[in-house]
Amino acid sequence: MSLLPGMEEAGLYPGLVPGEAVDAVDAVDAVLGALEEREGAPSPAEYEEWDRLAARVVESQDRVEALLAARQRCHEVVPMLMRAQNTISRTARQLGGVRGTEQALEEELRAAEAEHRAAWDRTSELSDVIAAHLGAAPGVVRRTVTLGRAGPPWRARLEELRDRRAETQRTEEASRARRDALQRELSRARADAEALREELQESAATVRSLQDELAAYPHRRHAVDQEWLAGDWQEDTASAPWLDAEVQAARVEAYRSAARLHGLVLRLQTAEVRAGLLLARELLGAGAEQAPDAAAAGEDAAPDAAAAGRDAASRPHRPAGT
Repeated sequence: MSLLPGMEEAGLYPGLVPGEAVDAVDAVDAVLGALEEREGAPSPAEYEEWDRLAARVVESQDRVEALLAARQRCHEVVPMLMRAQNTISRTARQLGGVRGTEQALEEELRAAEAEHRAAWDRTSELSDVIAAHLGAAPGVVRRTVTLGRAGPPWRARLEELRDRRAETQRTEEASRARRDALQRELSRARADAEALREELQESAATVRSLQDELAAYPHRRHAVDQEWLAGDWQEDTASAPWLDAEVQAARVEAYRSAARLHGLVLRLQTAEVRAGLLLARELLGAGAEQAPDAAAAGEDAAPDAAAAGRDAASRPHRPAGT
């Protein structure tokens, strides 16, 4: 094991050099020797120091997260921009299809309205003809002088006109129903088109916002996605280029803050720490003592095993089944 850089600031590792290998038992002994005997709870000043170091740890950790978030935001914006652009393309295609449907429905509606007006006019015209025919009904004198022969032709003509008007009315009702259905369908198509236009406007606004954010990105040299989109990405490009000197310095400060707080905890809770280290030393020492014993036992057993093998080889071979 070795002491990590920054741990020496706690003052609990005398004689240990960061980065140099050291035996675990020696490291435990060094810490046990550096621990001071103390009694009672920490003083108010020590609690204040604890709170100050704890606040520093939280502050340094927040700074690391903020720096990483600022640099990694570009890698979130690029796929968001691509999705928004794909949404614009898809919505534009859908809007084109709906617009084509809308135009076709408008043409059909114009034809249906013309058909309905023609049927309505024809019905009105036949109603006027029937009214005129009713006004020209043969009177008593005419029926008398013709011996009633004037009545049947007039009634036949009246029935014919009424049948024609009934047929025209059915045509008018059918054309009106078709016109109303086309109007409802056209209203739905227009509503769909309006919704797609709003979605298109929102997506366009999103694209502009993301493009502005990318343009203002302060760490463009870290934007691997930009290089990939431009076709300039290389296999040897750093996998985490946003870990620049500023971020690394913040990470080191976060680690050092945690190490200082850890050292303070060790100094303020010496009884618990000492008990834990003594137990660890005992376990480490027991493991070190068992390893040589096991090796020696293996060496002692090796000659016996070799002799047994030679004896077995010198004995006559017994055939199978005897």
